[in-house]
Amino acid sequence: LKFDEKEIQKGEKSLLDLGYKKKQKIVCFANRDGSFWDEDSKCTRNANISTFKKSINYLADKDFFNVRMGRKNSTKIDFEKKNIVDYCFSKHASDFNDFYIFSRCDFLITTDHGINEFTTFFRKKKIVINYEAFNKLHYLDENFTPLILPKKYQDLKTKKLLPYKKVYEKKLYEINYNEDLNKLGYDLIDNTEEEIYNCTIEMIEMLYNKTIFEKKNQNNFWKIHQDYFQWKPKLMRIGNSFFNDNLDLFC
Repeated sequence: LKFDEKEIQKGEKSLLDLGYKKKQKIVCFANRDGSFWDEDSKCTRNANISTFKKSINYLADKDFFNVRMGRKNSTKIDFEKKNIVDYCFSKHASDFNDFYIFSRCDFLITTDHGINEFTTFFRKKKIVINYEAFNKLHYLDENFTPLILPKKYQDLKTKKLLPYKKVYEKKLYEINYNEDLNKLGYDLIDNTEEEIYNCTIEMIEMLYNKTIFEKKNQNNFWKIHQDYFQWKPKLMRIGNSFFNDNLDLFC
């Protein structure tokens, strides 16, 4: 998809109206919540936008222009300030601007939902946080998804976190709603602000400082995944900080 000169002028004006300054790097961020389908039960893919706060504030302080994307979200961000705009609640939200903003962004921080295909369409990188659909992991285009952060599973009776090997054995990733997971005696724990922040720093290091992160230490986990799904990624990996802080879950 290419924009003509008139469309580029229109798109740039919309960015300026949102508060963008020329030559700023742009980061998009988005979360899935229950508002789009008016869900009665919490989908396991949902996550709270407030957990993005530390990451987005960090990027804003580094003079990145941060745009919260989406439509029909249930909650506005509570950290909108200079270099941070809640576009999905903005009067500037439109189909054209959705496409144009994604075409101009450097990368996306997001949960697992359909909006992510914009970044694949425009060949942009993304971090997928709060991921739990391990059985669908191969659908993520790893050329544009270098980093993921999985949710954690907790045993409600013992309050202990479940090693991911057990998650695979019990096929808990096939459960789509939290209440159904609870009935089986388990719950999902979303990524924390700190976990998302550390992964954001990792993405910055990769994209702009060309830092290379080894993933050899993740080979055992990806071997487990391959045993179940006859596939493992060549490029995608779990954020290093998250992996190293939770080694006991990846055994």
